[in-house]
Amino acid sequence: MKPLLIIFFSLNILLSPATRAVNAETAAATAKAPIVKENSRAALDKLVRDYERAVKSAQSIEVLTDFLPAPRLKKLRNCKPKERADWLRFRRTMPPIVMLVKLNEYKDKAVLIYSCADSPSRSGRKKTKMMEKVTVVREDAKWKVALEHFGPAKIIMPTHKPQHN
Repeated sequence: MKPLLIIFFSLNILLSPATRAVNAETAAATAKAPIVKENSRAALDKLVRDYERAVKSAQSIEVLTDFLPAPRLKKLRNCKPKERADWLRFRRTMPPIVMLVKLNEYKDKAVLIYSCADSPSRSGRKKTKMMEKVTVVREDAKWKVALEHFGPAKIIMPTHKPQHN
């Protein structure tokens, strides 16, 4: 009879409203929090850096097929050859990434924010702190660069306070 009594009390504790509330809060917090693992952080950083190197030396978008998801590759292939060449030329002019500042990784998507090398402002008087926001998606069990956005630090990551050298 004692084993049944122990099971009853154990079930009563597990099914109590207080326990269910704590479990629900934990589940909700876990569902909203990004999944970040150190080994995937290094792998995603390496992917973006390898992509940056490939873009800087690419003569055509065909060199980038391992880095781009199918929809983005299809869009680039459907462009006129001059537009593709212009995109590659423009992309080569972007400042190089320096340091990974922030990473949010979800199930099949990750957003990486990098600080970039300073670039001169249009007026030529002052340098502008630039950042790059890279969105990668998982396609066929591989991470691919779906979107890139360059801009001033105050726009890409308004709360980021760049260090002045």
